[in-house]
Amino acid sequence: MARGPTRVRREHSETGAWELAGAPPAPELRELVRGYVGFVETSPAPLRRREAPSGTAVMILNFGVPLEVGAPNRPTIAHAGSFVARVSELPATTAFQGTSAGVQVDFTPLGLHLFCGLAMDELPDPAVALAELLGEDGRRLTELIEDAGDWDARFDLLDAAIFKRVAAARPPRPSVQWAWSALEASAGRVEIGMLSDRIGCSRRHLVQGFREEIGVSPKKAARILRFGHAASLLRSGSRASLARIATDCGYHDQAHMTREFGVLAGLSPASYRVATLPGFVGIPGGDEVKSVQDGDGARA
Repeated sequence: MARGPTRVRREHSETGAWELAGAPPAPELRELVRGYVGFVETSPAPLRRREAPSGTAVMILNFGVPLEVGAPNRPTIAHAGSFVARVSELPATTAFQGTSAGVQVDFTPLGLHLFCGLAMDELPDPAVALAELLGEDGRRLTELIEDAGDWDARFDLLDAAIFKRVAAARPPRPSVQWAWSALEASAGRVEIGMLSDRIGCSRRHLVQGFREEIGVSPKKAARILRFGHAASLLRSGSRASLARIATDCGYHDQAHMTREFGVLAGLSPASYRVATLPGFVGIPGGDEVKSVQDGDGARA
């Protein structure tokens, strides 16, 4: 399996240093894996990030210090090992101090479902230890990737490991696969009733399939994708007004979009636009910190 090239970026400053390596998966996995991000980041002071919901599911193979992961009304857990975060409406926070290192695998929701072989809605929010899901296989995978000689070798091993698991998995429901593709292509603007009508199934059947294989209902998936579209426009440096972005993304009006950003991102759209200039992410309390993952659009 031949991957695309690996791109490596490094930066040093008075407050820390980081290395970021990004690469696409092998062509055989492109419909299930969006990409790989290898990272090594050093911060002497505690570094805290806010992570907004997205249509990407994430696996972190952790080689560094524990990563604390939290969400509203959920306990903050320090993950000393690897963990998985499924698609969810919950905004999350991550924090660490020292040297954080590992590989982030950005899955499509169906990709993570096939890799884990579990019902996605049974995975706890905001994250669950990989060893809890895969047992000894999860621990061995982390060790295998950590012990590899360089980023290219790690990504090649991930291609092989992921392909082996998804090839042995039960295929996703065609109805869920089609409906997710339609929702994603429309950035969450397709009516859920139209989806079930086109597929020829009941809403109840579609909702059950989405919860098991995507992690959320079609309505919640549409909400997340709509928010993600608006967030990407704000991050892109678009000069469009907030009212125009709200209209283009399918919100009733600008006030509706503002309410959604308050719930899903903890910031107003205007604050999010400023906080997500290239390389930065908004942090609770008004701080701004360098985000190594945000530069390539990944979610830590």
